[in-house]
Amino acid sequence: MATPEKIQAAIDSGLKKADENGDGTVSKEEFIFVISSIDDSKSDLWITNLYRAFDDERNDKAKWEPIQNFLIQWKDHYKEIEEEKYPYEILKVFYQAMDKDRDGNVKLQELIDFHKGFNPNTNVYEEAKKMRKMDENMNGTIQFYEYCKYYGVEVKKSTDAHDGKGKSQCCLLI
Repeated sequence: MATPEKIQAAIDSGLKKADENGDGTVSKEEFIFVISSIDDSKSDLWITNLYRAFDDERNDKAKWEPIQNFLIQWKDHYKEIEEEKYPYEILKVFYQAMDKDRDGNVKLQELIDFHKGFNPNTNVYEEAKKMRKMDENMNGTIQFYEYCKYYGVEVKKSTDAHDGKGKSQCCLLI
């Protein structure tokens, strides 16, 4: 189980410990090692899904700084996260991880695939119900602002979870 102390230890060891092959980036396997050292209850599937949020180029070479920022947010908001009261920064990472094609819209299958990492017995019907609750504009996908709103965090409709690095059209409004 994760603890703030384990998270801090991962932050303190930094890129040198995370980057086993010395290429200056963090591969998926290296990321799995880092997160598993913090919380061995997380499945490799969940960690792999989460890694997508950091691997901008989809080339298995994530930069350390965004991972470090995620770890800092996890540590700083540990109690809230345990209660599923996610802060904006964590929601952003989760959304980036779910949005496989980076188009700014999470589809039902993307939602299911992400949650199967938490729980392999994820119920498709329950995920569809959750998606209907999130899908405020009823277009069959979840935009970032809808995802945040579902968890009680208000953001502008134009907010792009991918900071302009994805294929989302909303980043033009920022």
